[in-house]
Parts: sequence; C-alpha cells; structure tokens
Amino acid sequence: MPQLETSNWYSTFLYTWLTLLLLMTKLMQIQFITPPKNLKQKPSLIKWQWPW
Repeated sequence: MPQLETSNWYSTFLYTWLTLLLLMTKLMQIQFITPPKNLKQKPSLIKWQWPW
C-alpha cells in the first residue's frame, strides 16, 4: 500500500469526524433552544451551554 493512499484515507477520516462533531454541537444547540420540561428547574445548565 502506497504511503499517499494511507495519508489520504486518514485525512478523509479526520474530516468526516470533524464534520460529525460539528453536527452534534449544532444538534445540542437546537435541543437547548427548546429545552424539555425537566430542564426548566435548571436554568444554569442552559446558561452554561450558551457561551457562543
């Protein structure tokens, strides 16, 4: 197996992982915009999730 192919596969894997991570963060944000009823007692948790 050539070295170029391995490094190419590795960079693709890394890129996919970063994209997935970004998507997860966005999903978390959407979840916290409309919080479930049990989160209403803990406003500090929502504030902690809101730095940006």
